[in-house]
Amino acid sequence: MPEAEVLLVDDYEMNLMVAKNLMKVYDFIPDLVESGREAITRTEEKVYDIIFMDHMMPDLDGIETLDIIKEKGYLGPKTRVVALTANAIAGAKEYYISKGFDDYLTKPIDAEALEEMLLKYIPKKKILKKAISDVKNNKSLTSNDDERQALIKIFVSTIDESAKKLEEYRSTSDIKNYTIKVHGLKSTARLIGEMSISKKAEALEKAGNAGDWDYINKHHDELIQEYLSIRNTYEGNNKAKKQFEKSDLKDALYSIIEMANVCDYTSTEMVLNTLDEYDIPEDIYEGIKEIRELLNKLDYEAVARAATSMLNR
Repeated sequence: MPEAEVLLVDDYEMNLMVAKNLMKVYDFIPDLVESGREAITRTEEKVYDIIFMDHMMPDLDGIETLDIIKEKGYLGPKTRVVALTANAIAGAKEYYISKGFDDYLTKPIDAEALEEMLLKYIPKKKILKKAISDVKNNKSLTSNDDERQALIKIFVSTIDESAKKLEEYRSTSDIKNYTIKVHGLKSTARLIGEMSISKKAEALEKAGNAGDWDYINKHHDELIQEYLSIRNTYEGNNKAKKQFEKSDLKDALYSIIEMANVCDYTSTEMVLNTLDEYDIPEDIYEGIKEIRELLNKLDYEAVARAATSMLNR
């Protein structure tokens, strides 16, 4: 479906990454946005075949966003809007259709269910025949260890910020955004197999939906403690830093460019991990951090460009 126009709206980067990688096997890359307001801007600029819209988002949720898009006349006459939700409950499809959606998908997104949606709503003239083995052999994201490691890195990198937000929402009695935040944590923790955290978040989400502050105050700290503690599981202990030489950086950047050009995640990450062993100056560290973030998004072209830019400074 190389000419498919798809917009994906979700406030969690991990969910965007999973969907992007599930869709790229159909020869298109969806447009990705992290908020309802960004979605409104994109629909003003482009007509889409399908919009996959997360329901629970801060500021504007998916239902509110869809209402505004329709009110402003930004929805194409043939555009279909599919709700995304981490809550698989009876009557969900009917509920979302009553709110103006055309269909719904549960998260984490199942590859076969996604394919069904794409075949159902992408215009038939945009669907080309392809050997089924070309697709089925490359349809699972989490079975690919490289991409799972990228998900883990994103998850770990957002721990401090997410924990801080949860604390803030609890301290200000903002039960709406607290519930949205633990709802997202429930989904993303499940993606990397952290089921204990996912279950604790799910219980807090249910308490939030019920307005049960007693349960939240009693169990919030337990979730946060476990959430913060898993960083060491993935990052390990810090080692003494080596003295940094510019020649080390130059060699590393050449290697990163070479590996990124052949989409070799493991080798590129290995080079970046080697640089982590050095006491790197702050300005250079920021450049390396940017490259790592681009790698975690599997944007190999951007990785190569960023590394080249650093070489030319």
